Amino acid sequence: MDMAGEKYHRRTIDMNIYNVDKERFAVTGRFLDLRCRESRSFTGEIKKAGPLHDLEIHLLVSKAGLVIKDIEVFLNTVPREDCWSVGHVLDGVVGLSVKGGFTREVRNIGGGKTGCTHLVHLLSTMASALVQGFWAIQDDEITGADEKAERARRTAGFIKDSCYTWREEGETFKTLKALGQKG
Repeated sequence: MDMAGEKYHRRTIDMNIYNVDKERFAVTGRFLDLRCRESRSFTGEIKKAGPLHDLEIHLLVSKAGLVIKDIEVFLNTVPREDCWSVGHVLDGVVGLSVKGGFTREVRNIGGGKTGCTHLVHLLSTMASALVQGFWAIQDDEITGADEKAERARRTAGFIKDSCYTWREEGETFKTLKALGQKG
C-alpha cells in the first residue's frame, strides 16, 4: 500500500440477519460501488464522484431447509438506463434451498445477458452469511441436549467437505460428528 496513489473506486457489501419468528428469518444485503472521484465512462461521458451501483436484496428464509420464501430487490442507483429492467431477474430463486449448488442455480436464474452480474454476486455472497446468521439464531433457540445433537447431525451433513476446516478427516469435523452422536 506504500505505492497506492489516489483512490478511484470502492466496493462494499454489507449483510444483516434478523430473526422473524420460529419458522423464518430475514436477510438483507447491500452492494455499493462508489466512484471516489470524477471519471469518464467508456462512451466519454463525465461521471460525477458518488454511487455507481447501490443495490439491495431482502430475503425471507424458512428455517426448515433454508428455503427462500420471498425476495425483494431494490435498485437504488444503477449506471445505465437498461439496468432498471433487471429488478425482477432473481424472482426465480423463491423456493430454492441454500445448499450445495446454490450459487450455480443463482447464476442460471439471474446471470448472463438477461440478468445482472452484481445482483448474482450479492445473492451468492449472501448465502454464506445467511448460514452463519441462521446458526447464530439457532444458538439462542436450541437448549436441550437432544436438540443440540440433532443440530450437530444436520450441520455435519450440510458442511462436510465445504472447506479445509470442515473436511471429513479433519479434527473440527470429527468433533462436530461426535457432538451429533451424544443425543
